[in-house]
Amino acid sequence: AFTLMIGLVACSQVPIFQWISPQTWIEEQDKDETDAPHPDDDIIYQGESEIVDEIDGIDKSDEDDNHETHDKDDALDDIDEMDNDKEHYIDEVDEANTEIKEENEEKDEETENGLDVIEAFNTRLPEDIPVDLKYDKYPISYDYLLMLKSSNIRQMPSTDSSVIGKVGTMERIALVAEIKGEYLEQWDSDSWYQVEWYEDEELKTGFIFSALAEVRHFQFQKMAEAIAELESFSSLNTLAHISNYKNRNGIPPKIGGKTKDPYGNKRSQSAAGYEEPDKSSKFRYIPDGTLLQVLEKKDGFTKVKAIGLDGEYWVQDKYVNTKNSLKEFKKAIIVDRRYQNQGVFELIDGKWTLIAYGLSTTGRNGPYSFVTPLGYYMAIEKKDRFLYYKDGTTIIDGYAPYAVRFSGGGYIHGVPVKFKIENGSRIDPGMREFLHSIGTTPQSHMCIRNYTSLAKFIHGWVDIGETAIIVIE
Repeated sequence: AFTLMIGLVACSQVPIFQWISPQTWIEEQDKDETDAPHPDDDIIYQGESEIVDEIDGIDKSDEDDNHETHDKDDALDDIDEMDNDKEHYIDEVDEANTEIKEENEEKDEETENGLDVIEAFNTRLPEDIPVDLKYDKYPISYDYLLMLKSSNIRQMPSTDSSVIGKVGTMERIALVAEIKGEYLEQWDSDSWYQVEWYEDEELKTGFIFSALAEVRHFQFQKMAEAIAELESFSSLNTLAHISNYKNRNGIPPKIGGKTKDPYGNKRSQSAAGYEEPDKSSKFRYIPDGTLLQVLEKKDGFTKVKAIGLDGEYWVQDKYVNTKNSLKEFKKAIIVDRRYQNQGVFELIDGKWTLIAYGLSTTGRNGPYSFVTPLGYYMAIEKKDRFLYYKDGTTIIDGYAPYAVRFSGGGYIHGVPVKFKIENGSRIDPGMREFLHSIGTTPQSHMCIRNYTSLAKFIHGWVDIGETAIIVIE
C-alpha cells in the first residue's frame, strides 16, 4: 500500500465546517489528481520524420509543380505546427516537473514531523454538481468520525502526548486522515485519526485512537450515480409507482409461507412481481412507492422495470399507479442507510445542485420496526404531521411533524413528539428540534428521521410529481 507523509497542517476541503458537538450520547437513548504528462520525444520526432518522408515523396513525383509546391508548403506548415506543439508539450512537462518537485519538497518537509499517513480523507462533490445551500443549520464535514466511545484528543498520535480536547460518545468530529502512531498492544493497532475542529473561532487539529471511532462520509458520488440512474428512466417516459398503502389494493400472497422475500422486502404494503403474467409463477415483493418503468400490458398484468431492481416483472394492474406518479424528475432526496446521512438535490438551470445535506436516522429491525428499504421511491404525499401508535397497540402515542411519505408507512419527518396524557386527554407538548441519535445508528420504525427544521424545509420544498426519494447504502 502506498503511504504518504504529511504534517500537522490539516487537509482541508471546501468548505471547512465547524464540528457538530451534540451533548453526551442520548441521555434518554431516544426512546485530480491528474497524471502529469510524460515527455516522449521519440513519438514527436517519429511524427516529424513521417512528414519529412512525405515531402521527399512529393519531390520525386511527376505531379504538377503548383500542386507539388502546395503539398510541400502544407507539409512544412505541419512541421512548424508540430514544433509548436512540441514546445507547448515540453512546457507542460516542465510545469508538471516543477509541481512534482514542489510536492516532493513538501513531502520532505512533512517527513520531518514523523507522521506516516495511511489514508487522507478529502471527499468532494462530483465536479458537475454545484452547491447552493438553501438549508445549512447543522454544517458538518464531508468526512467525519462517529465516536463509539468518549476520547481525549491528543496533540500527537501517542498516549504520552498532551490532551488538547475531548469528544464524547456518539458525537461527531471532522476527519482529516488516518495516521500511523503509537502502537497500543491492547488493541493490536497503531492506527490513529487526525481530526480538526473550531474552538473560539480557531481551527485546531489533534489525534484520536482509531478503535474509539467509526469513519463516515457523504457518498456524493453514489448519490450522483443514483440520480443519473433514475434520470435515464424518467427521460424515456412518465414513470409509474407501486401503490398498496395499508394494503388497500390487497395483500399479496406469502412466499413459501414466509412474509419476507429473499431480498428482505416484506409482504405487507407491497405488490407481487411475477416472472410471468400468471399468479402461479415465481415472484418477489416490490414495496409500495417503488418507481417503475411501464413496458407493456397483458391479461390484467403490467410488465414493469422496477428502478433499482434487477430484471423485469409482471405486476397486477391494480398495484400500478400511472396517474399520480413522477411526471417530471426535478428533485431528489438521497438517504444513505450505511452512513446515516443524506443529500438533497434540485435540478437548477440544467444542473443537479446540492441544496442541503446532513444527518439522518433510518429504520432498524425489531418486533415493531423495519429496516428502511433500499430503492427508488415516489414522494407520494405530504402531511403536516402523522400520528403513530404505541408499539404493539392501536393507541395513538404521538406524532411526527413535517412528513413526506415514500413507501408504505415510511416517511421522512422531523423529531417524533410523544403526547402527554392529562385527565384522559392528549396534550401536545410542542415540537422538538433535536435528537442525539440522529445520524448515529438506525433507531426508527422504518421512517427517516431528520432534525425538525430540516424536515420542515424538505416538507415545504417537495413537489409531489417532481420529487423522488432514493435510499442507498
